[in-house]
Amino acid sequence: MPSGGHRNRRKLTIARGGVTLAPDIYQPNPGTYSCPSPIDLSPIDWRSGMLIRSTNWLGDALMSLPGVYRLRRLVPAGWTTTVLAPAKLAALWSSVPWIDRVITFADKRLSSAERQAVRQADPGVTVVLPNSFGAAWDVWRSGAGMIVGRSGRGRGVLLDAPLPAWSRVAGQDEF
Repeated sequence: MPSGGHRNRRKLTIARGGVTLAPDIYQPNPGTYSCPSPIDLSPIDWRSGMLIRSTNWLGDALMSLPGVYRLRRLVPAGWTTTVLAPAKLAALWSSVPWIDRVITFADKRLSSAERQAVRQADPGVTVVLPNSFGAAWDVWRSGAGMIVGRSGRGRGVLLDAPLPAWSRVAGQDEF
């Protein structure tokens, strides 16, 4: 297997007017690594599947792809995986073959029409990737299913399944 854990690695093809990527250019191979889940998945009411609130920046979204792939594998067969993303990231998420639907939003907060689109998606589980109060607030106001995300920054009250907050020390970052 090539380094980096990727199968079917292909070269980019330069086409007139831009770069064309093979549709399966990203084929993660998570191997046998298993991350223990603090959440028991058996009693989950998946309704129509899972909604994943994307990060706001391209680099962060790219780095989240392996994690989103793993989340997608948790969704039972026949249910959808929807990504809620800023409009500027729509092309990225739409090109991911294992994402079924992309809902975009134009401004910092979701409009009533965008919240309605989330309601219509009817996710049973929502994973909030950005560590901000606003991201959790938007999906909570949309009536999303069980909301999972990091607690902290006052957003723990909006989460149905809060994960531990990142520890923070003033003037110091921990990795």
